[in-house]
Amino acid sequence: MKGLIFLIIVTICLSANYSFSQEKDAVNKFRPIGLKNDQVFVNYFKKFKLLVKNEDKIGLAKLMDNSYFTLHLTLDKKNGKNYETKNIRIKNRKDFIKYYSRIFNARMKIVIEHKNIDDLHINYMGVRLHRGQFWWYYDEKNNSIRTLSIANCNYIFP
Repeated sequence: MKGLIFLIIVTICLSANYSFSQEKDAVNKFRPIGLKNDQVFVNYFKKFKLLVKNEDKIGLAKLMDNSYFTLHLTLDKKNGKNYETKNIRIKNRKDFIKYYSRIFNARMKIVIEHKNIDDLHINYMGVRLHRGQFWWYYDEKNNSIRTLSIANCNYIFP
């Protein structure tokens, strides 16, 4: 009888601890990138999706302001079988707007439209969209979300 009571108490304690840790992780989903408030990134991502949907180049350029990142383009060669990667440094809004159509092609827009916050991969390096087409990080010093890199926008694997 004592063994059964002990087993019940241990089970209850472990269950409470497990559900508490699940709830805590759900609330602090973006903690690995240094964010204490998940809503900061949730709002950023919603705004990002809306700007892409509305094809607001200037709005996206402003959203990604101060994010000096490398754009990794995978270009399809003439024969369609070989791929060439070209790295382009995006230094300002003008560069971003210049390469907008290469970044947000039809396939990328579909991917962005169908992704939600639960589809993002989060680790200590940042937040990844889809298969790494976009990487964001939290800049604690400036209290802002920054774009780390944009890759493979011209060829998106299903």
